[in-house]
Amino acid sequence: YVGLGVRATHMKFVLHRGEAGAATAREADAALRRLGVVHVTTVATYHTVIKRDLVNLHILSLPPDSWLLYADVDELFQFPCPVVQRVLAAAGGAGAVVCGHMVDRLPDRRVLPPIEAGRPLHAQFPVCAPVRMALNSALGSGVQHSQWNLRKVMLVRVGPAVQFKSSHTLMKGGPVCSQDLLGYIDHYSFDAASAALSRQKLAAYDRALGGLNKRGQQSEQELVELVTSMNARSQYRDLITLLYNVSAPAEEPQLSRHAWGLIQEARVCCPLQPRMLAR
Repeated sequence: YVGLGVRATHMKFVLHRGEAGAATAREADAALRRLGVVHVTTVATYHTVIKRDLVNLHILSLPPDSWLLYADVDELFQFPCPVVQRVLAAAGGAGAVVCGHMVDRLPDRRVLPPIEAGRPLHAQFPVCAPVRMALNSALGSGVQHSQWNLRKVMLVRVGPAVQFKSSHTLMKGGPVCSQDLLGYIDHYSFDAASAALSRQKLAAYDRALGGLNKRGQQSEQELVELVTSMNARSQYRDLITLLYNVSAPAEEPQLSRHAWGLIQEARVCCPLQPRMLAR
């Protein structure tokens, strides 16, 4: 993102410590600060609602003419110049928005490799496919899978009506994505650590759901969180069951034959890699 022109001093990172120790969390914090990032928050617990609330709180702290780029750590946004130019030309106030199509990046074989430092990610994961669309078709179109969409808000000009409903979408009443103003999102979520991370995320949702269930009388917000947790837990359980070969050794995780077949059928041409600004 620095290469695309985003200043490191304008970035705000949220680190989920999870099962990592305090020393590992300090190392991650220090690595970001060496790159010029000065706003780093570490949280012990992961939850979609926590992440949403943090970004919405951040939006309220921004000047009214600010632009927000909201990306997960495994997402690299690409902004085609014609799209950005049209958005900027029409941006008279809050609500200008650029959305993107999510393209999953995968290795060229079933075995999921660890990420190699110093080697371009697109070279390590040269296969592109809308994995979530393929999974959605295989699992059926039930309500619990409705959030497995391929579109996400990439860039938005903030204002009073701009608040996120989820990692992908804005609250009702906010700006709406235009069908012809779309970028691309390279989604790097299938490496050697992905199976273990998916199981950790499922366990985090189980813990959050258990805590919500114990509260008895619940407010409307708590009920929303409960439904969100149930949907997310269902998604990740199905994801793990379909995606990964459970008989593969832990040190060499791999995709299941069924998932790999679905991915091969759904392959698409990868977007061209963006030209980076000279530092």
